[in-house]
Amino acid sequence: MTAIVNPDKTKWLDNLATRTNWDREILESLVGDGVTLVNAGILKTNFPASFVNGEIILQIKNCLSTINRIGLNTSLIQSAMPLISTTLFLMQ
Repeated sequence: MTAIVNPDKTKWLDNLATRTNWDREILESLVGDGVTLVNAGILKTNFPASFVNGEIILQIKNCLSTINRIGLNTSLIQSAMPLISTTLFLMQ
């Protein structure tokens, strides 16, 4: 096994979208676009650290399942995140 010398988030997103037929725009909402590498997207991912095993793919799959089940879109969820974060902080 060889290490990836120059990881490329854009290529990673392209490959994932191609292999899964998941919507690229929704993927970017969840993990950030190809150039945002730190604290990116709804899942607050860091590239490449958050992408080294299959866990992020399972998180994306679970998010997509939940989004489809409740019928919300990622832009609505993303705009509500500051309110949700503040509410959770105040509840502690």
